[in-house]
Amino acid sequence: MAGTASGATLAEAVRTVLGPGRSGTDVFGELRWEVDKGPFHQVGGFAAPVQGPVENELAALELADSWQDPGFAGEAARWVLLAQIDSCQEAGMCWGDAGMLYWVIRAEDLAAGRFEAGRCAMQCG
Repeated sequence: MAGTASGATLAEAVRTVLGPGRSGTDVFGELRWEVDKGPFHQVGGFAAPVQGPVENELAALELADSWQDPGFAGEAARWVLLAQIDSCQEAGMCWGDAGMLYWVIRAEDLAAGRFEAGRCAMQCG
């Protein structure tokens, strides 16, 4: 059984970090929320998805929802984040159930300045 340097099991370490009554497989994600509660707005970089890779959602739309398409991974890799706007109570913005908006574009469209080719996706918890 895996454990920590102190000899605690991973489950014990999770309970120590997250507190009683809380558990989860995404300990690092949980810790991120403990340290910085957001909002998580950003321009560029990598999306902080609420439900799963945003790029996969766009690839599925482009390939008629065919996750089994051999070109799926390649299509997903073509999309880059322009901006991410988180729900923010102070600003009066709430996307679904405390979700996020993601503006994405294919890298080649960004390089050519074809911003009309960008898409907006929303994910919520």
